[in-house]
Amino acid sequence: MRDQRHWWKFPKELSQCFPESKLYFIDFPGVGTEQQARAPRSIPETQEIVSSLFHARQNSGIYPKEGPWYLVAMSMGGMIGLEWLTKEPDLFSQAVIINSSAASHSYPWERFRLRLLPEILTALIRFKPEITEKIIVDATSNLGLHLRPEEKKEFLDACIQFEKNIPFTRVTFLNQILSASHFKLPVKKLIPLQKKITFITSKGDRLVSPHCSEKMAHAIGAPLIYNEWAGHDLPFDDPKWVASILHQLLKTKI
Repeated sequence: MRDQRHWWKFPKELSQCFPESKLYFIDFPGVGTEQQARAPRSIPETQEIVSSLFHARQNSGIYPKEGPWYLVAMSMGGMIGLEWLTKEPDLFSQAVIINSSAASHSYPWERFRLRLLPEILTALIRFKPEITEKIIVDATSNLGLHLRPEEKKEFLDACIQFEKNIPFTRVTFLNQILSASHFKLPVKKLIPLQKKITFITSKGDRLVSPHCSEKMAHAIGAPLIYNEWAGHDLPFDDPKWVASILHQLLKTKI
């Protein structure tokens, strides 16, 4: 739901694991480089826009024409990624989906921890970077609970500045929530692609229950890997671990 700047230190860790590969990022409509675009109210519509951006960049030479391509997507990005796999099943050689969920396979209180609702409503009503970013980082990161609180503060300060530089609107926020809340896992279309898909989930996720990833992986017949302590924003909390897992998964393919 955020833009590419929020990957934070994860791209550096990933580049070190795959020095011969290149990383590319696509922001969703309404955020980051695509801030001026309207955020859609459905995952399929968002996927179509993201796919169009990808192919437009291929055609313009920003992205290479040839692959192989590997997809890493988190949370709502995972929903878009799974939808994308069904539309272009031959595009990606492998997809890794982190801490995602689907309305068709999980209860609302599993997809969003209700105890966080008052804080999220506060963020939405007041909508000031210093308030909203602290609430979001507290909900999605476990660094302050387990490790390096100073790194969490560094990230929070950066997120506040991100928001001031490229503001995130209420309309975008609400449209993203609406689109994610209605996402249904296209099981029949994904089962033939199960060998391409790996799910990763955080046992310490305080925003979305790990059961959501478990149910999706089980429905498709895809493998599931657990991180023992990190929060919802797993690539921020434990970037080296995620990069190492990706290296284990993909090293024979890249």
